[in-house]
Amino acid sequence: MVLSIILIYVYDYACVELVNPMIVCVCNAVTESQIRLAIDEGALTVADLRARLAVTSECGCCAAQVDEALARRLLEIAGARASDPSARSLPATR
Repeated sequence: MVLSIILIYVYDYACVELVNPMIVCVCNAVTESQIRLAIDEGALTVADLRARLAVTSECGCCAAQVDEALARRLLEIAGARASDPSARSLPATR
């Protein structure tokens, strides 16, 4: 019984964190998936991510990882736009 509950919990968690469940900001328990989603919704800078998710607002140890995740996602978006300029699921630039 306990094993099935654990498996259900792990399955449900995996459904929520489809892309990457890695915790980037330990202070605020922010995952890379949440960062990617915020970028997809329009965050374009670390300051935007801080305002939306509170990353880098406590100890600041996650700043390099947040910056890397931001750069990686923006490059993915730029690549997708280059191959399909009509892609509607990508955030608009300001």
